[in-house]
Amino acid sequence: MNLILAAAAALMLTAQAASQVQRHIYSLARPTAGQWLMIRQHFDPLGGCCRVAPPSGDAEFVVTSGQKALVQSLLPAATFKRDVRPFRQSYNQALAASGVDNPPLAYYTVAEIEAAIDAEVAANPAIARKVDLSALPGGALTHEGRAIYALKISDNVAADEDEPAIFVIAQHHARELNSPHMVIGAMQRVVAAYATDPAIQAVVDDYELYFVPMVNPDGVDHVWNVDEFWRKNRRQNSNGSFGVDLNRNYPFLWGQCGASTSQNSGTYRGPAAASEPETITMRNAIETLRPEIYIDFHSSGQEVLRTYAPCANEPSVVAAWIERYVDDLRAPMSYGKRYPSASGEAPEDHWASGGTMSFLIEIGTSFQPDFSLTVAEEARVWPGVERALTAWRPSVRGHVTSSAGGQPLEADIAISPAVFTLGEQTRSRRRDGRYGLWLPLGTWTVTYSAPGHLPTSITVNVTSYDQPVLHDITLTKDAFAYFGAGCPGSAQPPAPPCPELNAAGGTLTNTSRDNEYCYTVDQPDAILVTGFEIWTSSTGGTVSVPAHIYLDDNGAPEATPAASTTVQVGGTEGFYTATFSPPVSVDGTFYIGLDTSAQNAYISNLTSGDSGGGYYRDQVNGPNNWTGSGLVQRPAWRVSCQPTAAGLVPTLGFGGLPQPGASYDVTVADAAPSSVALLVSGLDDQIFQGLPLPLALPNAPGCELLVSADVLQTAGVTASGDAQGAIGVPNNPSFVGLSVFHQWLVWDPGVNLLSVVASNGGTATVQN
Repeated sequence: MNLILAAAAALMLTAQAASQVQRHIYSLARPTAGQWLMIRQHFDPLGGCCRVAPPSGDAEFVVTSGQKALVQSLLPAATFKRDVRPFRQSYNQALAASGVDNPPLAYYTVAEIEAAIDAEVAANPAIARKVDLSALPGGALTHEGRAIYALKISDNVAADEDEPAIFVIAQHHARELNSPHMVIGAMQRVVAAYATDPAIQAVVDDYELYFVPMVNPDGVDHVWNVDEFWRKNRRQNSNGSFGVDLNRNYPFLWGQCGASTSQNSGTYRGPAAASEPETITMRNAIETLRPEIYIDFHSSGQEVLRTYAPCANEPSVVAAWIERYVDDLRAPMSYGKRYPSASGEAPEDHWASGGTMSFLIEIGTSFQPDFSLTVAEEARVWPGVERALTAWRPSVRGHVTSSAGGQPLEADIAISPAVFTLGEQTRSRRRDGRYGLWLPLGTWTVTYSAPGHLPTSITVNVTSYDQPVLHDITLTKDAFAYFGAGCPGSAQPPAPPCPELNAAGGTLTNTSRDNEYCYTVDQPDAILVTGFEIWTSSTGGTVSVPAHIYLDDNGAPEATPAASTTVQVGGTEGFYTATFSPPVSVDGTFYIGLDTSAQNAYISNLTSGDSGGGYYRDQVNGPNNWTGSGLVQRPAWRVSCQPTAAGLVPTLGFGGLPQPGASYDVTVADAAPSSVALLVSGLDDQIFQGLPLPLALPNAPGCELLVSADVLQTAGVTASGDAQGAIGVPNNPSFVGLSVFHQWLVWDPGVNLLSVVASNGGTATVQN
């Protein structure tokens, strides 16, 4: 019976694999450091993609059919072992050889992982519930339409309780088939021990535990049915290749070290930070639930990784503190420790974006060992996981709420002295204001802040780990807040400085290539580009060279230029000018270049000067997609520009303080100079005379009434585009807490048929 099943499966797998790029396994005995570097740079190493030191024995690595000549050139001693095949084929062959009709538990397929979750829910409905993380608001299905599932374990599992959360997850990398067993084993142990183990019972009763065995279902399906050593997800890349390394795609320090920009690479970081649906879903789940602890299983290495990548250079006080938890986690498992392989990994991002104590555990010594070894590894790993679940606690816990009705607030929580220097932050949970703040030993000033509220600071003295103190914080609602958006009028912004790099020119390296090059222009403001100058010279005589502007497409130039012209380039080094009519509107990073692929002019790259970057492509011989240039180090260019045609949006502001018996000012800036403005004030921003707000103004596209027009007040606009109105508050304490809504309407003839534009809205709340 097993032989028949194996044969049928083989037929299906052959059809699935037909359209895939064939990959092959090669081996090199005892590689030198240089050979190991070449394997890591050009191929897909098995069991150690990111290790610097070469293995002491044989190094196995995967190559595509198109790389066979490269293997022979770089590593002539390497030997071919076999073609990569579907993991299911290996499994079925082993099953057939065993003659066992009812095999023991083994590695999970995509469907079997979901079934393992379903089985726990069916057997333990009071404490176990299946959660579709992709269906949470802000989540996403994978490229192939799959969901990411979690098993939630808690005493009142159907409710979203005011309890801290913990996440235990696995399988960002598809081929690491042993990693989900750590999560499934952990969730099964927790459920089984709930009735008899007081420590586990306390965790289940006091927490919401989320077990996510598989983050990358598309990749896992590909491992079983096509390629046993597939690592990435299944994004179809622009060059025809597939996949992004999900554990290089997270935003914190994305792409700064350990990740590749090559779409063919096993560590490809993706076209942009958090570009992948799997990354989006997991970041959204972490943001929604703000867990205190996050454990992430990978393979292999038998190590616990520190939270920060080597390129982060975290301060010593942070490094020592992180080391304490690394050692506490690895000691029960007898594991080693090291720094992460790259920035942009999930634990780094979850820690930095919200304050979740996060670690990655590398299990085992290979991706798919004999299953008995994985069973033993799960038993070895569990004591460390149990330690984190039952003993780790943040330094401070509590809730952040608003003085206006006690509503929960999603607050930023910062500490001083500011030992976190890379934008790390702790945030409270949106649904109930709950937070957990992890701190090193010492005395800290903790500051809580939220939009529309005044910040509050407290002093916290941390004398021991895992002994949380309670601090519930109420933030006073700010006297003033802003909402909505206005619409642009006729007032024009001042001309922004036009971007330039090495504006005095210099000496060219006299480099030419048969590629098209363009240079990166980092531009924060919206401008109209009328032209640009690039420092170059022809390789002889005067030549006509195509010139292009490219807009940005997820961190690289778009494939098609936004505008094109030609430039006459002479044989003397200097700036040569491209002019565009009409001007090109840009807003943010863009790219300029002369197409010197005919090698009739030199690439703009100086022997000295300020650093700058560029991209290249070869549309004839390849690569025909834009690739970051290592050749361009110091280009020289100057952009000619003018402000955008869009006018300024009138901006509402406040002055003074709304208190009983006092007055406050409502101002407007960036209005049409020397015109008239109308201050609209009311007690509602939801409805006006039975009509819902915001309300579109007739014959004024994009302009809306944001507040109820209960009181109107006119004011003259100065030649500088400013106006002001005063609002008096009756001297009656019963007005404390009252919110008054304001907006300006500005007379601006010719902008639209109504001759009126609107500002944003503002709220003034009367204070004590």
